[in-house]
Amino acid sequence: PCHKHPTQSGSIWSYARGMQHTKKPRHSSSLRARVRRDGVTVWDIRYRRDDGSSTSRTFLEEDAARDWQDLLGRIGPFEAELAMETVETNAVVTDGKVSVAAGLTIIEYAEHHFASQTNANDDTVEGYRRFLSHGLAPLAHRTIGSLQRQEVVDWVKTRRKEVSYKTVKNEHAFLSSMLGRAVNERILSMNPAKGVKIPDGLRGEMTFLTPDEFKKLYAFIPDRWKHVPLLLAGTGLRWSELTALPVRNVDLNRRQLRVTQAWKYVKPNKKKGEKGYWYVGPPKTPRARRDVALTDDLVAILRPLVDGKQPDDFVVTAVRGGRLMQQKFHASVWAPAIRLINGMPAYEPHVTGKNYAHSREKQLDTAT
Repeated sequence: PCHKHPTQSGSIWSYARGMQHTKKPRHSSSLRARVRRDGVTVWDIRYRRDDGSSTSRTFLEEDAARDWQDLLGRIGPFEAELAMETVETNAVVTDGKVSVAAGLTIIEYAEHHFASQTNANDDTVEGYRRFLSHGLAPLAHRTIGSLQRQEVVDWVKTRRKEVSYKTVKNEHAFLSSMLGRAVNERILSMNPAKGVKIPDGLRGEMTFLTPDEFKKLYAFIPDRWKHVPLLLAGTGLRWSELTALPVRNVDLNRRQLRVTQAWKYVKPNKKKGEKGYWYVGPPKTPRARRDVALTDDLVAILRPLVDGKQPDDFVVTAVRGGRLMQQKFHASVWAPAIRLINGMPAYEPHVTGKNYAHSREKQLDTAT
């Protein structure tokens, strides 16, 4: 099996440290890198035990291998193997000691991670804390130095059976980012979450309209809302970006617009009695801050939407102003257009028990 560093808080190779007062000759060993069949590079240490038999240990990280090789040379194979088997972990060991931070639980180290971030607002951090109290709860109280890759793999498999691919991906990305910081800070020798694949499962394929299909569908969009699909298709903006686009970010003379903000949603916190709410914040990712070139057609569409408005006003709004909600637009505009293009009524009839009773009475009257 592949091995990593031992770890616990404080001085963790206690047995090995206790042997340091005894002067012993350094035990020779050899270290070499090799590539496994799965393409992963590992490091093998070959050495002889006290009975003269030759054996080897394999490590996933070069630093971990060299640290253990150094320990082997100082205290001998028996004590080095005993230390490895007693507390086999992933923490970086320096002079027989490991950082106290390696003994922090994931939920404890997360607070340090939050404090070290410069681009995460309070709402984002609260979202991360919800990850720890819900999806990542099975791992949250493990020390970061003792967390093994297989545990992360097992968690991903179990979690994927419970929630969507995107949810697991977001939770795993947060965990990997946090453990990556611990690697950069020389607390861990490797990130046990890095590279763990999220099972895709059966996800529906996305449907892309051809130009002809879009034209046919566009014909069924009410005139009041025709600018919305045209702007989405023409600019490539996300719904949250387009509906949060302020007039000041549209320069029709230079034929460009700039994306600097988007709508964000804070979920309700039932424990604190707090309701969910929308607010305007930064785009989804740093790369989402961008300039978008405008064609003549897009300039013509945008001009009546910005004329007469204040710089902080939204370009695209609901009928009475304010945020244009995607769910309502889909229900009242987009879905009816799809039904019409397929030869169905714009809206499904809403049949209640009372409606059915009246319909039944009318059928009986007709029959008599």
